[in-house]
Amino acid sequence: MAELPVTCQDSSTAHRSAQNDSVIMIRGILIFANETADWKVAGLRQLDRLLLAIDHSARETHTAIRVYIHSSTNEESIPAIKPAVKLNSAQLHTTLEEFNAKAGLIAAISTRLVPARDFFSALVSNLIPRASMPGLIVTLDAMTAGSIDKVEHQLWEIEEKIDKANRKNGEELTWGFLRERSDIVPAEKRLLRESSKSQDGFIARALNRPLSRMVSRWLLRFPLSPNRWTILFGLIGLVAMMFLIRGDYFGFAIGAILFQLYSALDGCDGEIARVRYLESESGRKLDQIFDRVAGLLFVICLGIGLSRQSAISEGMRGFYILEAVISAILIGIVESFLTRTPLDEDLAANRASPDIYSHYATRNRESFNEGDQLKLWMIKHSGLLHISAGITSFVSDLTKRDVFNFVFMSIIVCGRPSWVLHIIAACACTIMIFALKNLLTAPLGANHARLP
Repeated sequence: MAELPVTCQDSSTAHRSAQNDSVIMIRGILIFANETADWKVAGLRQLDRLLLAIDHSARETHTAIRVYIHSSTNEESIPAIKPAVKLNSAQLHTTLEEFNAKAGLIAAISTRLVPARDFFSALVSNLIPRASMPGLIVTLDAMTAGSIDKVEHQLWEIEEKIDKANRKNGEELTWGFLRERSDIVPAEKRLLRESSKSQDGFIARALNRPLSRMVSRWLLRFPLSPNRWTILFGLIGLVAMMFLIRGDYFGFAIGAILFQLYSALDGCDGEIARVRYLESESGRKLDQIFDRVAGLLFVICLGIGLSRQSAISEGMRGFYILEAVISAILIGIVESFLTRTPLDEDLAANRASPDIYSHYATRNRESFNEGDQLKLWMIKHSGLLHISAGITSFVSDLTKRDVFNFVFMSIIVCGRPSWVLHIIAACACTIMIFALKNLLTAPLGANHARLP
């Protein structure tokens, strides 16, 4: 890479100075690209992962971070790098020629580092203890053309020391190092564990996520986008519906199991997107649409299957169809009204008139997915918050989609598929009754376009 500008401070002195400072003002990141730069971890080259992680953190913290790359090996062994990458309107450069000495400190890292998504956000926000920082924090004037090798050598010594200490203590950190290619598998598992969402219910944490992470690690070998995986996994849900409409025990059981499998693997697209920094608004909406359509189709196909049972009367056949259709319509109407605006806008509207609900919803925002407006509406109108916030959170966990899907599967496998339809119908009618009551007895307020 290009030669660094000549300045005049010893790197060890600069490092000690940085260690003594109470506040770290990181303004640049210097990446030493070694032989690990081309190693693929969870579908991304190490150098690409670092650049994407820095870009993500720059956007999250609204900070312009300059990034510089120095090749410590034969330049031909390092994969081609675009000459400029935008990071919050600041460009990625391969030299330090335009970097101002007064801009602050530089974090020196190597491509051996496998960071979590928020690692660089914590770094630039001074949230990582400098004693355990997996790199060097130095000043620009320590980066003389003659001292770059010294800085790199010191960096590798610190990496080895921290890595050995962490392995010995068995600490679970938000970053790791690659010493050899065998470290790639543990790094991928750690990245996928960190990709889990705080909104997961206990069934998702205990059953769905372990399965989806195992599948995601295999899927990361393929170049397909998360949106395509969303569509492909939707086919599993479609097959589940085909089994449900058979109308016999085998069809109900296999259909319910496949729908539970679809529910578990539905997390793969999000995990892949987060691990490979491919999140998008279109992907989020596509996943939400598939989830909503799959839920409604499950109700309808279950009703069709129940109506096709051989040992029931003609009257019951029509009843099951009617029950399923009405339930699906009621659920669709309520969800459509309640999710007409983004979740954060709903919460912001409620914060305008602080009460026990707005405080709870704001404090527990990370526990709710986009599209959980129905659940929040139920919490607001159930009166549970007047009993206990802890009980409300417990009940909220019990009503998460992963819990419902698992319970419904268990009931159907036990040979009671009609119970599931009756439970869904009862819940849909109850919600609609309370919604209509509230609509007729209270003003729509800030959410006038939707059910309150």
